[in-house]
Amino acid sequence: RPRPSPPRHIRRRALRTTSEMQSLFGLFTCTIPRSSGSLDPTRAPTMMWSTGRPATIWSSRPLDPAFASLSSAGPLDPVFVFEGRWNMSSSSARADWPCTGVRFGLSVGSGGGDVLIAWHSVRSRINVTVTNANNGSLFSTHVLTGPLVDPEGREELDRISFAAGLPGQFEVRLRKMTSATPFSMGFSTKIFQPSVLTLHNVSTWGDLHLFSPAVPSRRIEIIGASDSAGYCVDGTTEASAIDASLFGYKFSNCDGAYGAELGRRFSAEISVQALAGAGLTQNANAARVWEEGPLTMADLFNRTLQTEGAVWSTSARLPDMIIVSLGGNDYNHQDGLVPTNASFVAAYAELLQSLYRFYAGQSSMPVLSVCGMGDPTEASRDPDNNRCRPCPHVAEAVAAFAAKHPDRLVEYLYIPCDGTVVTGVEDIGCAGHKNGAGQSKVAAFIAPVVERIMGWTQRNQPATSHSGRRASEREAQGGNGFAPVDSHRRLVPSGGGGGGRQG
Repeated sequence: RPRPSPPRHIRRRALRTTSEMQSLFGLFTCTIPRSSGSLDPTRAPTMMWSTGRPATIWSSRPLDPAFASLSSAGPLDPVFVFEGRWNMSSSSARADWPCTGVRFGLSVGSGGGDVLIAWHSVRSRINVTVTNANNGSLFSTHVLTGPLVDPEGREELDRISFAAGLPGQFEVRLRKMTSATPFSMGFSTKIFQPSVLTLHNVSTWGDLHLFSPAVPSRRIEIIGASDSAGYCVDGTTEASAIDASLFGYKFSNCDGAYGAELGRRFSAEISVQALAGAGLTQNANAARVWEEGPLTMADLFNRTLQTEGAVWSTSARLPDMIIVSLGGNDYNHQDGLVPTNASFVAAYAELLQSLYRFYAGQSSMPVLSVCGMGDPTEASRDPDNNRCRPCPHVAEAVAAFAAKHPDRLVEYLYIPCDGTVVTGVEDIGCAGHKNGAGQSKVAAFIAPVVERIMGWTQRNQPATSHSGRRASEREAQGGNGFAPVDSHRRLVPSGGGGGGRQG
């Protein structure tokens, strides 16, 4: 059957010679059709350009003989640096908390080459960034999206291609933008499989090899709810309640939340244990326990995977500090059925004590409890929502714990809801939650306190962002030397180079 003619902008590029394409595209990310996991060395990988119609598939380059002898690295290979909590085995690495990530280095020679990433996850968005390994400057970013459902559990194979004549040292990072249970921890878990990210292996061919990137010397742990998880960061105020509830994972972006921004500011690894709707004494809409489930963050924070009961081994690596942001869901959207001050203070003190028990021997580890980060327009959108409502209770709980345990380094930070931090104008995403701009304002407010407590110095903030879709949109508008190639914001460099849920 005759092959349909591709759209004009794709046809022009398809008619270029391989060398012209390499010169034009330099470095790019693309997707290979899903397979059973085995690679056919007799066929060259193919690029899929999404066009809003059945995809037109083009070969990105002639078959390279090196492709017949792929070199693969499994999860236990020392070239990988994992961030956050992972369940490791020789065949796969599994994670489901938001912002869990993995990094590896690539030394690319003048001959160029390709990297194939074998992974799987349903209802997940994975932010893939390629940066200069020496100075951290951003070369390319692309968001991978897993299927809505996949009962067969088939691997995804995605490819990063480096053109010949552009040698350099690069770092590739994959970071999970979405939560483990985008439909919450309630009844939906009996219907939908959890959104667990599985990394099977990374394979290379051509003139490149893997190396282990530097391990950050600093580590921040974040424990919280929707704002900490990046819920609705990539949404807009026009998104309907149905979109936010049923397809909220498409708008979630932990890499654009305040915790990830703090990690970038302080060159720190982050580990995020956060879930939209999570509370301390009770979850959001607690009268309808089937929605969010009975387990609160007090029950979940010590798990390796949020959706599995195994406890995280603290021998892996200890955090330098912990930031806790809980309480909003205990007091908002509860129809007046809220905890008493005494019961909440007791529960918060027990949480703080549990953290020090969990990280035994870390009695000097600072814990920063934050509360607020709302905006003055909240009440107009939802009269039963006030992010600053629980703050007096959190403040009292931290003060009481500090008085009882003077050897513990605990501190409280109030983030105002009066518009001095988040204004409610152009910094709100979907479902009344902050977008990337709002999250960045929160990070900027917290950063000086982290700087004072830890004695860390903030790095100079780069002009580019590594935080996924919203960054991609800015680049597609002409910034940072990027040019868009299709309607799904898959980017290629234009040149080469070395409801009721609350945070």
